[in-house]
Amino acid sequence: MKTFLQFSILLVGFVCIQFHAQAQGSSCATAQPFCTGSTYIFPASTDTDAESGPEYGCLGSQPNPAWYYLQIDQSGSIEITLDNTQDVDVDFICWGPFPNLGVACNNLTGSGSFDGCGFFESYPCGNIIDCSFDPQAVEQVNIDNAISGQFYMVLITNFSGQPTDIIASQTGGSGTTDCSIVTPVDCIITNFNATIGACAPDNTFEINGDFTYDSSPTTGIITVIVDNGTSTYSQTFSPPFVDGSTTNFSIPGIPANGANCTIEVFFSADPACSSTINFTATPNCDCLVDVGSYTASITGVSQNNYVLCYGDQINLTYNNNGIYPAEATNPPGPVYDPGIAWLLYSCPPSVGLVPSATEDVADDPCLLTIIDGVNISDINDLSLINAFPAGTFTNNTVYLVPITMYSMVESVYSYVNTTVPCYELGTPIAVQYLPQITSTQNQSCMNGMLTATISGGLPALNGSQFTVVPGSLTPATATFSNTTALNGGNIVVTGLTNGQNYSFQVTDGNGCPHTVAGVFSGTATASFSADVVSGCSPLTVTFTNTSPVGSTNCNWTFSDGSMGVGCGTITHTFVNPGCYDV
Repeated sequence: MKTFLQFSILLVGFVCIQFHAQAQGSSCATAQPFCTGSTYIFPASTDTDAESGPEYGCLGSQPNPAWYYLQIDQSGSIEITLDNTQDVDVDFICWGPFPNLGVACNNLTGSGSFDGCGFFESYPCGNIIDCSFDPQAVEQVNIDNAISGQFYMVLITNFSGQPTDIIASQTGGSGTTDCSIVTPVDCIITNFNATIGACAPDNTFEINGDFTYDSSPTTGIITVIVDNGTSTYSQTFSPPFVDGSTTNFSIPGIPANGANCTIEVFFSADPACSSTINFTATPNCDCLVDVGSYTASITGVSQNNYVLCYGDQINLTYNNNGIYPAEATNPPGPVYDPGIAWLLYSCPPSVGLVPSATEDVADDPCLLTIIDGVNISDINDLSLINAFPAGTFTNNTVYLVPITMYSMVESVYSYVNTTVPCYELGTPIAVQYLPQITSTQNQSCMNGMLTATISGGLPALNGSQFTVVPGSLTPATATFSNTTALNGGNIVVTGLTNGQNYSFQVTDGNGCPHTVAGVFSGTATASFSADVVSGCSPLTVTFTNTSPVGSTNCNWTFSDGSMGVGCGTITHTFVNPGCYDV
């Protein structure tokens, strides 16, 4: 089977998944109670999106939401650590405090500015007390100075979209939460582990694991069952059932075909006492691929490898450590020219994340194009962003994903003699292209004041601020009226005089710099000469302007009621005898 576009797959040897019975809410209205007195392990959501309405602060996207609430018992600060079993990217936002749970869902607000509180503002901000959109697997929720009786709402998102189990526990602070709000069911699966085996020579795999339970029924059987969409594979256990004991299971002979599967454990006497894990079947043995790794670097001034100041260059250098797909010859297909290519997405990929007979990478709605070559070097001149229609990217963020290729020359990412494609998609790399920082200047010559209007950079995308670099203002006699500005806002400098060279520098939240400089044109000191200064009336005097070069607006007063205009030579006749100031 030939699959066009370009990409790869990794053979999973062992994947360990854990689940300690804890439900999760898919919306604020269905949020589940959470108690920091225990460690919770629950499966991260996949293939869902958060509801509209709340202000999500720093969360640039809210995929695969899980909603929880907690109530403060003992006052004090609380630190909650979020980890996950697959070390993939998870994020969170926490709102509060609320006097009761009934008002929480209608008051999930930030500062009211663009994008809520934005990516780079500090918290608390509005009702948002903490938020993180960092590309890391471990996050910390900090609730400072919580007061007994208050409620807080927590949203955890699975940015990677990959199946994983999130581990939540209190790791710091003197505060505690009220565990009485967590009402356990009579029977509960307290722990469920599954280890997915490697592909065997007969293209099957085995899944092994264990489970524990509490308040179990005394009759019926326990069933552990795997469902791959076409068939089921199971193992059963008979009484007696001992609460708190660990039961091991082993289910062999499951087809290694990359299918989406579930494994469930349940009591026949109480089917609600169950736990389910979603997983992907081990790929076919014939597909042994690895997309490898890369090294990222920035040439320029950016303080973040993946947020580019205008003019910066990102470099993604392949480490030449991948495993390419094997050649398929029965029947032969495209020219076998394996390698690594890059896919460009407008959002994180969601289709064909692992090889499947029912999904094609090319069908992903966010996929834009393929970039040939194992290394990427791109200068931020916004040409990449502008190559696509306006609105294609959110906040100028692109997603680069490496993929193994079967044929580089024919742009084929998979060709196999079976039904399941062979490729591996790498981890998405989110790169943000910041617009150029520009400024316009307006001089007030009479007031010795300069107004510089600053635009672009990170503030143009997320509503953050420009900040003046301390010590950058010249001349030393000048001063700032303000030192921060929003996108399109003003920085005002006073104390300038005619002919002075001025300069200062601003940066955005990513450290991207911009220099404002020029020569100030203020009011000049008038000077002139007269060909005669005394004589008999009527006396005609020729005045010659000797003011600094560049004077363009000269007014004359002769103290006899007459006036003149002009910056060159001017003649005036004094009719009456007297002394006159000019």
